[in-house]
This record gives sequence, structure tokens and C-alpha cells, in this order.
Amino acid sequence: MRAEPVPTVAFSWAFFEEFTLEPVESFDYRYRVVIADGVWDRDRIAAHLEGLPW
Repeated sequence: MRAEPVPTVAFSWAFFEEFTLEPVESFDYRYRVVIADGVWDRDRIAAHLEGLPW
């Protein structure tokens, strides 16, 4: 995530994991984005994530 020069969130799961799909297989991935005003520390983030209905 960055704020300058343009606010951006980059979902880079493909950067860390490599996998092969066979011709008949498909791939699906989901994201959740939390937009917060101000700085959140680890404890506040953890508390927020625990309250989500995964």
C-alpha cells in the first residue's frame, strides 16, 4: 500500500506463490479491503479481523 504519488493497494498474491493450473482447472481468489481513517496498530487490526464473518 502507498499514499504517494497516488493512493494504491496492490494485491500481489502471485508474487509470492507459484502454481500450475491444468487446462480444465480454474482459479478464484477473494480480497477484503478495510479503509481506515488514521493509523491502526496491530492490536486494532487483529481485533477488527476477528470480528469479521469469514
